[in-house]
Amino acid sequence: MKIKALSFAVLSSIMLAACGGSNSDDSSNNTTGNGQTGGNTSVSNGQWTSYDFYTNQKDGYFIDKEVLTLKDGKAYSKETSTDPSYHSYKGLTVTIDGLYDEVNAPLDTELGHYSGTVQASNTQWTLNPYSSIGSKGLQYTTKYTTLNLSGKNLLEAISPSAYYAITQNLTDKFPVQHDLLDLYTTISKVKFPEGSSCLQLKEFSNTQEYLDLDADLNNKEQQNTLAQSWLSLKNDKTATLRNFKDTTAYLKADTFSNESYGYALYKNNYYSAFLTQKGVEFNMDESLKDYEDDLKNGTPEEKLRATYLLAAAKNVCHLYNEKAAQTIASTVKF
Repeated sequence: MKIKALSFAVLSSIMLAACGGSNSDDSSNNTTGNGQTGGNTSVSNGQWTSYDFYTNQKDGYFIDKEVLTLKDGKAYSKETSTDPSYHSYKGLTVTIDGLYDEVNAPLDTELGHYSGTVQASNTQWTLNPYSSIGSKGLQYTTKYTTLNLSGKNLLEAISPSAYYAITQNLTDKFPVQHDLLDLYTTISKVKFPEGSSCLQLKEFSNTQEYLDLDADLNNKEQQNTLAQSWLSLKNDKTATLRNFKDTTAYLKADTFSNESYGYALYKNNYYSAFLTQKGVEFNMDESLKDYEDDLKNGTPEEKLRATYLLAAAKNVCHLYNEKAAQTIASTVKF
């Protein structure tokens, strides 16, 4: 389940756009709303869909889609993409005393990978990620606001940053990706029907410090490189030794991001490793504070950028309900 990854991709894509853009456009997990529910979608039993539209400036645009199904207290994830090189990431996560290995989770032919057990309401999801050994200490909690999409323009939802730049005649300041213009033209002609809504991310947190492990175990050359990197950090006096469940990791702090990363040895295989502290990982309001300050006290340029970003962030969506997802799917033909 990409809930954790999407939590940050949604906002970071908007911030990249506000800083001048990147090769990939902002996620289509963006939408408009007035804070009211848009229908009677069941959260605890139902399907929610995320979309991501992006371009690599070489092969046109691509669409990634993930359908999250909540059924009888269990969560499933099914990913598809128009990108032939797309890789569905199912990794390993270790804590001091636990293993959470979605990569080894059972596969439902209809619903996708089993992600774990979940308790869900309109405002909060708590996921107990899958563990093949029955570990139970780690939980992810995501807090949401429900936004009403009924009657809203699809472009305003799919890409609020592009919608704002176009409607405010600011594409010179905040360029819209050329390869997505034709798609956006099509999307802008459609409105969401009654009953459409989405969930907007407000906060993401965890109950335990954890280490994400990433590697392609079938790639011998990569394993050799990771082994050399692990040994190099082992001999680096500025690196920190950390032991997790069946894992020996050497980590260094990134002074810019205040995060720790490095390399790990887990059951005779080597991995890139990324450490996450216990507690709140992301809070939307906290992330926007600097831009709200710029809006009040910044230079004219800073105020313009802050207005653009805050307008987009206000309308950003994380997950669409079934009615909204069906409308997007029929419009973009995917």
